[in-house]
Amino acid sequence: MTFGIRPAPRKPKDEPKVAAHAARLVGILDLGMQPAFEYKGEIIDAHFQTRFTYELVKSLMEDGRPHWMSEDMKESDFFESRKKCSKMMKRVYALDPTGEISNRGKNLKPLLGRPCTVELDRNERGYLNIINVISGDDDVPGLKNDMVFSTFAEPNVESYRRLPDFIKNKIQSALDFSGSELEKALLAEGLLGESDERDTRF
Repeated sequence: MTFGIRPAPRKPKDEPKVAAHAARLVGILDLGMQPAFEYKGEIIDAHFQTRFTYELVKSLMEDGRPHWMSEDMKESDFFESRKKCSKMMKRVYALDPTGEISNRGKNLKPLLGRPCTVELDRNERGYLNIINVISGDDDVPGLKNDMVFSTFAEPNVESYRRLPDFIKNKIQSALDFSGSELEKALLAEGLLGESDERDTRF
């Protein structure tokens, strides 16, 4: 009889179901100007990115808090019609169908708290992803958590503390991070290079 290494059983992830979920936008995070990179033999030019985080108001974790789902998007105001526009503008118009609240994407902060429906599915590697966001009704339950807004020019240091390390690294690698108000605020708090083990859902 042979005896070998036995991997410990993995605890199932506490994550929402593959479904369409009632949600509200709970966070907007500026990821800055991300460097150019090569993908499948093509060069992807440097571009600004923004992270939207949604609170799935009826989908609860084991501790009773609502699940959060985030997506990082290349910023683009390309808009030709409601059937053909950038992913970023699709999200803006899902949250703001008339375009009046956000001035057609020129002012994202008022989108915080807006209702929507977030559709989730698994990608080819089995990871849960946001595949679509559509407009929601105002009767969607309210947020259970405080809204979060942080940009390079208007930093929220407490929000930065809660970010997972891979997002912190992404922000610090942005081409416009050096000299930004965010860098100054993090230096003042001694947070650059810090690893934080607190709630990192954002």
